[in-house]
Amino acid sequence: MALVWRYRGTDADQRPMRGVIAAASRDLAWGRLAAGGVKPARVRLDPVLTLARALAAGPDARDLERLYRSLGQRLAHATPTPRALAGCETVLRDELLRESVRLMHRHVQGGAPLRVAMAAAGLPARDGVLVRAAEAAGDLPAALLHLADAVRSRRSLQASLARVLWIPLATAAFMYVFLFFTVMFAAPRPLAFFARAGARLPPYAVDYFEFAGAAAGSPAIAWGVFLALPAILLIASRSSAWRSLVDRLPVWREQATRADLAAQWAGFARLLRARVPPAEAAAM
Repeated sequence: MALVWRYRGTDADQRPMRGVIAAASRDLAWGRLAAGGVKPARVRLDPVLTLARALAAGPDARDLERLYRSLGQRLAHATPTPRALAGCETVLRDELLRESVRLMHRHVQGGAPLRVAMAAAGLPARDGVLVRAAEAAGDLPAALLHLADAVRSRRSLQASLARVLWIPLATAAFMYVFLFFTVMFAAPRPLAFFARAGARLPPYAVDYFEFAGAAAGSPAIAWGVFLALPAILLIASRSSAWRSLVDRLPVWREQATRADLAAQWAGFARLLRARVPPAEAAAM
Protein backbone atom coordinates (compact mmCIF):
# COMPACT_ATOMS: atom_id res chain seq x y z
CA MET A 1 0.00 0.00 0.00
CA ALA A 2 1.30 3.44 -0.90
CA LEU A 3 1.89 5.71 2.09
CA VAL A 4 1.48 9.47 2.00
CA TRP A 5 4.44 11.62 3.04
CA ARG A 6 4.64 15.34 3.70
CA TYR A 7 7.85 16.98 2.60
CA ARG A 8 9.64 20.28 2.90
CA GLY A 9 12.56 21.27 0.69
CA THR A 10 13.78 23.47 -2.15
CA ASP A 11 13.70 23.30 -5.93
CA ALA A 12 16.58 23.78 -8.36
CA ASP A 13 16.34 27.58 -7.92
CA GLN A 14 16.49 27.27 -4.13
CA ARG A 15 12.85 28.28 -3.74
CA PRO A 16 11.10 26.69 -0.72
CA MET A 17 8.62 23.90 -1.51
CA ARG A 18 6.08 22.02 0.57
CA GLY A 19 3.67 19.29 -0.39
CA VAL A 20 2.74 15.62 -0.19
CA ILE A 21 3.82 12.56 -2.14
CA ALA A 22 2.67 8.93 -2.24
CA ALA A 23 5.33 6.21 -1.97
CA ALA A 24 5.75 2.80 -0.37
CA SER A 25 8.61 3.95 1.89
CA ARG A 26 10.39 7.08 3.05
CA ASP A 27 13.45 6.30 0.94
CA LEU A 28 11.30 5.84 -2.16
CA ALA A 29 9.52 9.14 -1.48
CA TRP A 30 12.90 10.83 -1.08
CA GLY A 31 14.10 9.35 -4.38
CA ARG A 32 10.96 10.37 -6.28
CA LEU A 33 11.29 13.92 -5.00
CA ALA A 34 14.96 14.07 -6.00
CA ALA A 35 14.12 12.70 -9.45
CA GLY A 36 11.51 15.44 -9.80
CA GLY A 37 14.00 18.20 -9.09
CA VAL A 38 13.19 18.71 -5.41
CA LYS A 39 15.89 18.70 -2.75
CA PRO A 40 13.97 17.49 0.33
CA ALA A 41 14.98 18.68 3.77
CA ARG A 42 12.35 16.75 5.69
CA VAL A 43 10.00 13.89 4.79
CA ARG A 44 7.50 12.61 7.36
CA LEU A 45 4.55 10.21 7.26
CA ASP A 46 1.03 11.68 7.23
CA PRO A 47 -1.21 8.96 8.78
CA VAL A 48 -4.48 10.83 8.13
CA LEU A 49 -3.86 11.23 4.41
CA THR A 50 -2.51 7.67 4.23
CA LEU A 51 -5.78 6.32 5.64
CA ALA A 52 -7.81 8.56 3.33
CA ARG A 53 -5.75 7.35 0.36
CA ALA A 54 -6.32 3.72 1.36
CA LEU A 55 -10.07 4.27 1.62
CA ALA A 56 -10.24 6.16 -1.67
CA ALA A 57 -8.13 3.62 -3.60
CA GLY A 58 -6.60 6.16 -5.94
CA PRO A 59 -6.91 9.80 -6.91
CA ASP A 60 -10.27 11.55 -6.74
CA ALA A 61 -12.16 10.55 -9.90
CA ARG A 62 -13.71 14.00 -10.36
CA ASP A 63 -10.32 15.68 -10.14
CA LEU A 64 -8.71 13.12 -12.45
CA GLU A 65 -11.42 13.77 -15.04
CA ARG A 66 -10.96 17.52 -14.53
CA LEU A 67 -7.19 17.16 -15.03
CA TYR A 68 -7.46 15.23 -18.30
CA ARG A 69 -10.19 17.48 -19.70
CA SER A 70 -8.45 20.72 -18.75
CA LEU A 71 -5.09 19.51 -20.07
CA GLY A 72 -6.65 18.28 -23.32
CA GLN A 73 -8.47 21.56 -23.90
CA ARG A 74 -5.36 23.63 -23.19
CA LEU A 75 -3.22 21.53 -25.53
CA ALA A 76 -5.94 21.76 -28.21
CA HIS A 77 -5.49 25.55 -28.07
CA ALA A 78 -1.74 25.13 -28.74
CA THR A 79 -0.71 25.88 -25.15
CA PRO A 80 2.79 24.51 -24.40
CA THR A 81 2.64 21.42 -22.21
CA PRO A 82 4.52 22.91 -19.19
CA ARG A 83 2.25 25.95 -19.20
CA ALA A 84 -0.84 23.76 -19.62
CA LEU A 85 0.16 21.62 -16.63
CA ALA A 86 0.81 24.71 -14.52
CA GLY A 87 -2.69 25.91 -15.33
CA CYS A 88 -4.29 22.56 -14.53
CA GLU A 89 -2.93 22.58 -10.99
CA THR A 90 -5.24 25.44 -10.02
CA VAL A 91 -8.45 23.51 -10.84
CA LEU A 92 -7.69 20.48 -8.64
CA ARG A 93 -8.78 19.95 -5.05
CA ASP A 94 -7.06 16.58 -4.42
CA GLU A 95 -3.78 17.44 -2.71
CA LEU A 96 -2.04 14.28 -3.91
CA LEU A 97 -3.17 14.82 -7.49
CA ARG A 98 -1.93 18.42 -7.36
CA GLU A 99 1.44 17.11 -6.24
CA SER A 100 1.39 14.61 -9.13
CA VAL A 101 0.79 17.50 -11.54
CA ARG A 102 3.71 19.39 -10.02
CA LEU A 103 5.95 16.35 -10.57
CA MET A 104 4.70 16.05 -14.14
CA HIS A 105 5.41 19.73 -14.71
CA ARG A 106 8.98 19.40 -13.48
CA HIS A 107 9.61 16.32 -15.65
CA VAL A 108 8.13 17.96 -18.75
CA GLN A 109 10.18 21.09 -18.14
CA GLY A 110 13.24 18.84 -18.06
CA GLY A 111 12.38 17.55 -21.53
CA ALA A 112 10.57 14.32 -20.66
CA PRO A 113 7.55 13.24 -22.75
CA LEU A 114 4.15 13.49 -21.08
CA ARG A 115 3.83 9.68 -20.81
CA VAL A 116 7.11 9.50 -18.86
CA ALA A 117 5.99 12.35 -16.61
CA MET A 118 2.69 10.56 -15.94
CA ALA A 119 4.47 7.33 -14.98
CA ALA A 120 6.85 9.22 -12.68
CA ALA A 121 3.90 10.98 -11.04
CA GLY A 122 2.10 7.70 -10.36
CA LEU A 123 -0.91 8.20 -12.63
CA PRO A 124 -2.73 5.06 -13.92
CA ALA A 125 -0.50 2.97 -16.19
CA ARG A 126 -3.35 2.28 -18.63
CA ASP A 127 -3.80 6.02 -19.16
CA GLY A 128 -0.08 6.35 -19.83
CA VAL A 129 -0.28 3.71 -22.58
CA LEU A 130 -3.00 5.67 -24.36
CA VAL A 131 -1.02 8.91 -24.02
CA ARG A 132 2.03 7.17 -25.44
CA ALA A 133 0.02 6.08 -28.47
CA ALA A 134 -1.47 9.55 -28.87
CA GLU A 135 1.96 11.20 -28.75
CA ALA A 136 3.13 8.89 -31.54
CA ALA A 137 -0.02 9.60 -33.57
CA GLY A 138 0.04 13.37 -32.95
CA ASP A 139 -3.47 13.67 -31.49
CA LEU A 140 -2.70 14.05 -27.78
CA PRO A 141 -5.50 16.57 -27.00
CA ALA A 142 -8.19 14.21 -28.34
CA ALA A 143 -6.71 11.30 -26.37
CA LEU A 144 -6.80 13.28 -23.12
CA LEU A 145 -10.43 14.26 -23.72
CA HIS A 146 -11.17 10.58 -24.39
CA LEU A 147 -9.50 9.69 -21.08
CA ALA A 148 -11.67 12.29 -19.30
CA ASP A 149 -14.79 10.69 -20.79
CA ALA A 150 -13.57 7.22 -19.73
CA VAL A 151 -13.00 8.40 -16.15
CA ARG A 152 -16.48 9.91 -16.11
CA SER A 153 -17.97 6.62 -17.35
CA ARG A 154 -16.17 4.65 -14.63
CA ARG A 155 -17.31 7.14 -12.00
CA SER A 156 -20.91 6.90 -13.20
CA LEU A 157 -20.74 3.11 -13.05
CA GLN A 158 -19.36 3.21 -9.50
CA ALA A 159 -22.10 5.65 -8.47
CA SER A 160 -24.76 3.34 -9.94
CA LEU A 161 -23.33 0.37 -8.04
CA ALA A 162 -23.25 2.44 -4.82
CA ARG A 163 -26.92 3.35 -5.26
CA VAL A 164 -27.81 -0.32 -5.70
CA LEU A 165 -25.87 -1.32 -2.57
CA TRP A 166 -26.95 1.64 -0.43
CA ILE A 167 -29.98 0.01 1.25
CA PRO A 168 -28.22 -3.30 2.13
CA LEU A 169 -25.19 -1.42 3.45
CA ALA A 170 -27.34 0.98 5.50
CA THR A 171 -29.27 -1.96 6.95
CA ALA A 172 -26.03 -3.77 7.83
CA ALA A 173 -24.65 -0.62 9.49
CA PHE A 174 -27.83 -0.16 11.54
CA MET A 175 -27.78 -3.78 12.71
CA TYR A 176 -24.08 -3.52 13.60
CA VAL A 177 -24.68 -0.45 15.78
CA PHE A 178 -27.86 -1.94 17.27
CA LEU A 179 -26.14 -5.22 18.24
CA PHE A 180 -23.17 -3.38 19.75
CA PHE A 181 -25.33 -1.21 21.98
CA THR A 182 -27.46 -4.23 22.89
CA VAL A 183 -24.40 -6.16 24.04
CA MET A 184 -22.85 -3.17 25.84
CA PHE A 185 -25.88 -1.72 27.63
CA ALA A 186 -28.96 -3.98 27.40
CA ALA A 187 -27.56 -7.48 27.94
CA PRO A 188 -25.89 -6.93 31.36
CA ARG A 189 -29.23 -5.99 32.98
CA PRO A 190 -31.14 -9.26 32.44
CA LEU A 191 -27.98 -11.14 33.44
CA ALA A 192 -28.12 -9.56 36.91
CA PHE A 193 -31.87 -10.28 37.12
CA PHE A 194 -31.42 -13.95 36.22
CA ALA A 195 -28.61 -14.27 38.75
CA ARG A 196 -30.82 -12.88 41.57
CA ALA A 197 -33.72 -15.12 40.55
CA GLY A 198 -31.52 -18.21 40.46
CA ALA A 199 -32.69 -19.09 36.96
CA ARG A 200 -30.86 -21.79 35.05
CA LEU A 201 -30.04 -20.70 31.51
CA PRO A 202 -29.09 -22.85 28.54
CA PRO A 203 -25.35 -22.97 27.75
CA TYR A 204 -25.58 -20.70 24.69
CA ALA A 205 -27.39 -18.04 26.76
CA VAL A 206 -24.76 -18.29 29.50
CA ASP A 207 -22.00 -17.81 26.92
CA TYR A 208 -23.81 -14.79 25.44
CA PHE A 209 -24.30 -13.08 28.79
CA GLU A 210 -20.71 -13.82 29.83
CA PHE A 211 -19.49 -12.25 26.59
CA ALA A 212 -21.72 -9.23 27.16
CA GLY A 213 -20.44 -8.89 30.72
CA ALA A 214 -16.82 -9.05 29.55
CA ALA A 215 -17.48 -6.39 26.89
CA ALA A 216 -19.23 -4.11 29.38
CA GLY A 217 -16.38 -4.62 31.86
CA SER A 218 -13.75 -3.54 29.31
CA PRO A 219 -15.34 -0.57 27.50
CA ALA A 220 -12.07 0.73 26.05
CA ILE A 221 -11.37 -2.57 24.28
CA ALA A 222 -14.99 -2.96 23.19
CA TRP A 223 -15.17 0.54 21.71
CA GLY A 224 -11.81 0.07 20.03
CA VAL A 225 -12.98 -3.11 18.32
CA PHE A 226 -16.32 -1.49 17.44
CA LEU A 227 -14.61 1.44 15.69
CA ALA A 228 -11.73 -0.53 14.15
CA LEU A 229 -13.81 -3.25 12.50
CA PRO A 230 -15.62 -0.91 10.01
CA ALA A 231 -12.30 0.75 9.12
CA ILE A 232 -10.73 -2.66 8.47
CA LEU A 233 -13.70 -3.65 6.30
CA LEU A 234 -13.46 -0.40 4.33
CA ILE A 235 -9.76 -0.91 3.68
CA ALA A 236 -10.40 -4.53 2.70
CA SER A 237 -13.09 -3.37 0.27
CA ARG A 238 -10.40 -1.43 -1.60
CA SER A 239 -8.15 -4.48 -1.93
CA SER A 240 -7.51 -6.53 -5.05
CA ALA A 241 -9.50 -9.44 -3.56
CA TRP A 242 -12.59 -7.25 -3.28
CA ARG A 243 -12.10 -5.93 -6.80
CA SER A 244 -11.88 -9.49 -8.12
CA LEU A 245 -15.13 -10.26 -6.28
CA VAL A 246 -16.84 -7.20 -7.78
CA ASP A 247 -15.56 -8.20 -11.22
CA ARG A 248 -17.74 -11.30 -10.96
CA LEU A 249 -20.84 -9.09 -11.17
CA PRO A 250 -21.97 -9.39 -14.82
CA VAL A 251 -22.93 -5.72 -15.24
CA TRP A 252 -19.70 -4.42 -13.71
CA ARG A 253 -17.53 -6.89 -15.64
CA GLU A 254 -19.22 -6.04 -18.93
CA GLN A 255 -18.80 -2.28 -18.47
CA ALA A 256 -15.20 -2.60 -17.26
CA THR A 257 -14.35 -4.88 -20.20
CA ARG A 258 -15.87 -2.40 -22.63
CA ALA A 259 -13.86 0.47 -21.11
CA ASP A 260 -10.62 -1.54 -21.24
CA LEU A 261 -11.19 -2.64 -24.83
CA ALA A 262 -12.13 0.88 -25.90
CA ALA A 263 -8.91 2.29 -24.44
CA GLN A 264 -6.83 -0.54 -25.92
CA TRP A 265 -8.24 -0.28 -29.44
CA ALA A 266 -8.19 3.52 -29.39
CA GLY A 267 -4.48 3.43 -28.57
CA PHE A 268 -3.85 0.77 -31.22
CA ALA A 269 -5.67 2.84 -33.86
CA ARG A 270 -3.65 5.95 -33.00
CA LEU A 271 -0.40 4.02 -33.36
CA LEU A 272 -1.47 2.67 -36.74
CA ARG A 273 -2.40 6.17 -37.91
CA ALA A 274 1.11 7.23 -36.90
CA ARG A 275 2.39 4.46 -39.25
CA VAL A 276 3.79 2.37 -36.42
CA PRO A 277 4.17 -1.27 -37.59
CA PRO A 278 1.26 -3.43 -36.33
CA ALA A 279 3.53 -5.84 -34.42
CA GLU A 280 5.24 -2.97 -32.60
CA ALA A 281 1.89 -1.28 -31.94
CA ALA A 282 0.49 -4.49 -30.44
CA ALA A 283 3.54 -4.81 -28.17
CA MET A 284 3.06 -1.24 -26.98
